[in-house]
Amino acid sequence: MVTPKGPMRAPLALVAAGLLAVSLPAGGGVAPTAIESTRVTFAAGTDSILLQGQLKGDQILDYKLWAGAGQTLTVDLKGSNLQNYFNVMAAGSDNALFIGSSSGHNFRGPLPSDGDVRVRVFVPVQRSGCPGAGLHT
Repeated sequence: MVTPKGPMRAPLALVAAGLLAVSLPAGGGVAPTAIESTRVTFAAGTDSILLQGQLKGDQILDYKLWAGAGQTLTVDLKGSNLQNYFNVMAAGSDNALFIGSSSGHNFRGPLPSDGDVRVRVFVPVQRSGCPGAGLHT
């Protein structure tokens, strides 16, 4: 679930559901994995959304939603594979505000800037080099 909340701003929320993503390690002649983006919009008068899906192979998915500086974003990730993770990137930045692989499956925090926030969902490549798999909510 993603929830941006802040003074004088409508709260927003997103729940990512049933998704699989895989990333490949850089180097060794391996081409970087393309990142697919999905625009998230909220129905008038709502502050949350549930998304369901599945990524296959080496896909990485960014959920993009507009939020304002100072709003609080809440993301809860649930899935069939405990190795599903997400990162949160503030608008205009590739630096992660939250790194799920080291911080868990839940994020709640204020956003530093106006613009498109990205919630990137992925499953890390296993040590053997094989992609992971799983659904997320």
